[in-house]
Amino acid sequence: MSKSVLGFTASLLLVSLACRRSEPAAPVPPSEAATTEASAPAASPTQTEPVATKEPDCSPATIDRGGDGWHDGAACVERLVPRCEQGDPEACMGAATIMLNGSGGAAQEPARALAVATGACERGNSVGCLIAAVIHDKGLGVAVDPAAATAFIDKACALGDAQGCQAKAARAPKSPAFIAAANLSVGSIAADGLELRDLMCEVTGGMPMLGALVIAGSLAKQRRALDKCAPAGQAFAATWTFAGGKTRDVAASGGSPAANACVEKALARAVATLDGRCGAIVLVGKLAGAEATLEAVRSGAAN
Repeated sequence: MSKSVLGFTASLLLVSLACRRSEPAAPVPPSEAATTEASAPAASPTQTEPVATKEPDCSPATIDRGGDGWHDGAACVERLVPRCEQGDPEACMGAATIMLNGSGGAAQEPARALAVATGACERGNSVGCLIAAVIHDKGLGVAVDPAAATAFIDKACALGDAQGCQAKAARAPKSPAFIAAANLSVGSIAADGLELRDLMCEVTGGMPMLGALVIAGSLAKQRRALDKCAPAGQAFAATWTFAGGKTRDVAASGGSPAANACVEKALARAVATLDGRCGAIVLVGKLAGAEATLEAVRSGAAN
């Protein structure tokens, strides 16, 4: 996450001393001199002029640079955290940088940085979401938690953050490219209780979109046999060829060797009603169990 995107200019407050001016005293009549002298307070020591206090340098450039000569970290944290809580994204970035690095003489406080970032995210600050995502993703003071990182990235994107949406797209599971020259591609399709994901085929002749329904219907006739391969639920990546009314060259992966062989045998019994080379992720058995394994199988098939 580039801090240049969040760049801001912070001004140092200039402190000036007010010049004290004294007016000439009016002459005191002799008759009042004694009273005046008696009532006059004793001379006090010369009062010291107020000393200008140096404002902490909390500019982004200084925070990013850090260095041994900068000692305003703790003061900047106390200034920036309230601003972050009020919705200032640059203040969130600055405070988190100091707390995570322990720079500028401040204590290293990753837990506090996460708490501040999380609170900012919950209040609609997308930068807070992204900071929390980085902390979870890199394990900065906490256990590495990719799921939590993804959730914060999704929240940042939902809040309209362009970087959050880019990160979400980069982390999204890639669909497997079963068929390089596919002219039919359907993300999800179901027929007679059989669920397919990432169906793609290179169909010879016919209308590809209608072909998706035909293919799913053909495979669905083997649903009972397929469900016996993994009753508790399992996703399988499968490829096959439809030719001359038969299903050939079936290959399945994702389950145990025995389960893979069972799926291959069931799919091979499907009657082909068109010609072409296809691939899909087939959800077998209980749908909840199959969906729980979907992303792992999809990721394996994509690599």
